[in-house]
Order: sequence, then structure tokens, then C-alpha cells
Amino acid sequence: MRLSTNLMQKLGINALLEQQSKLNKTQLQLASGRKILTPSDDPIAAARTIDLQEELRKQEQFQDNATVATNRLSLEEATLASTTDIVQRVRELAVQANNQAILRPEDKTVIAHEVRQLLDELVGLANTKDANGEYLFAGLKSNTQPYPASPSGSQPPYFQYQGDANQRLLQIGPTRRLADGDSGQRVFEDIPTEGDYANAVGNKDNLFNIVYHFALALEGNPADDDTNTLNGVPENASDFLNSTLANLDHALERITDVRASVGARLHALDQQQQVNEQFALEMKTTLSQTQDLDYAEAISRFNLEQVALQAAQQSYIKVQGLSLFNYLR
Repeated sequence: MRLSTNLMQKLGINALLEQQSKLNKTQLQLASGRKILTPSDDPIAAARTIDLQEELRKQEQFQDNATVATNRLSLEEATLASTTDIVQRVRELAVQANNQAILRPEDKTVIAHEVRQLLDELVGLANTKDANGEYLFAGLKSNTQPYPASPSGSQPPYFQYQGDANQRLLQIGPTRRLADGDSGQRVFEDIPTEGDYANAVGNKDNLFNIVYHFALALEGNPADDDTNTLNGVPENASDFLNSTLANLDHALERITDVRASVGARLHALDQQQQVNEQFALEMKTTLSQTQDLDYAEAISRFNLEQVALQAAQQSYIKVQGLSLFNYLR
């Protein structure tokens, strides 16, 4: 085989360029901390990396959803706890008001005033907003105020629910969805009522109407023969005051049931978040093994490639001097 001077120059330059390319690649790996710089370096590992990154993004979204659900359910639990305290106070006042033997009309007026104040607090709690400014108990109509701030009209029903009965479900795992709240329909509506209740439909009403009718009955200071039912108070007002206790108990039972459901969902969220965190950790470990650089190996390789490049440069210089013309005189 004939080796011309031109061929020798080309081979030497190609060897230099090859060594320089290897050194540059290793330098980029060290700078980026990645052993795969382009998909062509390892197509299978590159595809695996993309899949793992996509799964990690999904896990992050699941965790974000779980955090949103936890915040809303925690707020709901606190709101329902306050609601329970207020309803229990209203019940205490109902027990006091039912003592017809010693109560004077002015005593009932004082109790009615406190009941109205408590009613305002209850309505305010029912219209609670979350951190995003959405109503907590409006169902999917989260931008609609569930209940009017004060009684509407001069005849029942005074407090009508403006939301819907739906729940918003959030994806908190690959195959798991969970409701991040409860509608006012679930919490405050369709409370079973007892007695001759003029406003009740199918012997059911909402919590606010029950409390408001209690206040109306107290303010009217009615006798047993009261026959004015326009305000929602039955003809026998004394019997109505007696049935108010039972109605408030039904409301407390409903709130207790909802709080139990909220507590169960909060517990489920804690468990799912732990599962998500463990799964994400395993995927991050696999992703690191797939794409992250072994710095010890890379630094050793970088040093060897530097030596190889220097040797190629020195040999090229030597070969450049191998010409017959240098020995002709």
C-alpha cells in the first residue's frame, strides 16, 4: 500500500479530531452531570428517561391535587366544627326557651336576639370561601354564594340553597379520585323535621330555616292557640318549640356524619401522599441511574483522553517531519 505525504497528513488530522471530539464530549458530560447528551448516545436510555420524567410530572400533579384537597377538607372540618358549636348553643337556648313555666315574654325576646346572632354566624360559615376565593359549600357552582346573607322575603322559605349537589373530584393517584369537599345540599339541606312545620316540604328543611323559625316563634311570644302560619311557625307554637330540639338534633347528626366523612378522606389523603412520595422516590432513583453521570469514572476517562490527545499531537508533530526532502542536499 502506498502511503503518500498527503494521506499521512489526513490520517494524523483525523486522529487528532477524533481524540478532541472524545475529550469535548466528556467535558460536556462533566459540565451537565448527564451521561446522555443526545438521544443518539443511547436511544433506549433516552426513551426511558423521557418516560420516567413524564411519570414524575404526573406524580407531582397528583401531589399538588392532594395538597389542594387536604387544604379544602381541613378548612371544611374547621368550619363544620364551628358550625357544631353554634348549633349546640342554639339547642341550649331551645332547652331554655321550652321552659314555658318561668320564662317571661321579654326573656324570649332576649333569647331570640341571640338566636339571630347565631344564625348570622351559621350563614357566614355556610358561605365560607377557600384560599382561591371559591365557596366551600356551593358544589360545582363554586363562584355562586350558597345562601343569602339574610332572610329573603317575608314568607318562607327564607334561606334557599343556590349551589348544586355535586362534588368536585380530584385525581390523587393513578387510579384514585377523591372529593375535595361537600355541597351545602349534603351538609345543610333536607334535615328531617318533626312537628307541625309549616315550611317543611316532605318533613324536611334546611338548618337555617329551622333556626330562623325558632327565632320567629320566640319573637312572636306565641300562645298555644296562635293560628298565624304565614311566617312558617305552626299553629301550636309551644309544640313547635318542643319539636325544635328534635330538629336541631337531626341537624347535628347530619353535620357529624359529614365530619366523619371528611376525616376519613383526610386520612386517605395522608396515605395516598405517602404512596405517591415513595413511588416518586423510586422513579427518581431509576432516572438517576439512567441519565446521571458517574463522576469518578468520567474524571478518570477525561484524564486518559487528555493524555491520548497530547500523545496524538506529539506524534503528529513527529510525523510531519518525516519527509525525504529533509535529507536531500
